[in-house]
Amino acid sequence: MTARSVRTRVAAALIAAWSVAGSGIVAAGSAPSAPSSPAPAATPVIMVRGYAGSPECPGTDVTHAYWGGAVLKLADAGWRGPLLPVSYYACDGDGVDITGYGRKAPAGATATITPGAPRAGYTSDTPPRRIAHDLAWFVYDEFAATGTPVDLVGFSMGGLLIRYALYRVGVGDPAFPPFLYVPRVVTVATPHAGLQPGTVRSTCGTTTQCRAMAGGSAFMTDLAAHGRHPQARGGTAWTVVGSSRGCDIVPGWSALAMRAATRVRYVHPCYGHGDYLWDYTDDLNATMRVRAPGDSAAVAVQDAPHLLLWLTRVLRH
Repeated sequence: MTARSVRTRVAAALIAAWSVAGSGIVAAGSAPSAPSSPAPAATPVIMVRGYAGSPECPGTDVTHAYWGGAVLKLADAGWRGPLLPVSYYACDGDGVDITGYGRKAPAGATATITPGAPRAGYTSDTPPRRIAHDLAWFVYDEFAATGTPVDLVGFSMGGLLIRYALYRVGVGDPAFPPFLYVPRVVTVATPHAGLQPGTVRSTCGTTTQCRAMAGGSAFMTDLAAHGRHPQARGGTAWTVVGSSRGCDIVPGWSALAMRAATRVRYVHPCYGHGDYLWDYTDDLNATMRVRAPGDSAAVAVQDAPHLLLWLTRVLRH
């Protein structure tokens, strides 16, 4: 599939999703007593990208080049809700800009995909806490304030941003919104127990975000001590995904380090870090090991779906 055909198909999928869902976006206001409960396939899905070490432009087209495979799979599966890949780096393009959100949405902010660069121009030296703060307020201002639940999907560092956002909201941090409605979170290749020192040195060096993801950093220690399994209002079901030993720079033990989550380890394919989000295949020939919360051991699953097809099934239930 060529880059042009991906862009064309993703654009068509997004138009179709919006035409079915209507605007899909709610304006901030007083909180309702209880959230609305759309069918799973009508729930907005917010996709949070991972780390990028290079500050150079042009950056990443987050909708087509980063999350295009996931958008296509969800659309092919009949997803009716808005599909919203978010952007926050200075050179990100074609995403939903979450930067600058707080108690009031920034002037001109919109929960729609826009071609321009994000307002705040964050870099790999912007602390993850800052981006998690903006993400939390984006979800609150555009959805939770009027009772709309959202599903969150995070790749690599994006999963840590989601986890930190829900953690700080859950403990009542006054810098974060008062509540969120997030029934499902899926993280893929997220270093929940941190990155190993060799990976930090070889992959991302001394940037603020890379150092924050290192095992034993203040950021990771805080999450381990206080944000092990954060919950939004009404509860949040976590699913974490990793690959087998030697496949990914994020080792499986770190990707699956949330004990109260459903933990999925792919044995086959042997996903490298850049492979997960572009496995389009519909073949049911993957092998995974799945450990549900409370299970004493993982269960081997043969003839399983590959990553993107599996993602659509998780979000629909």
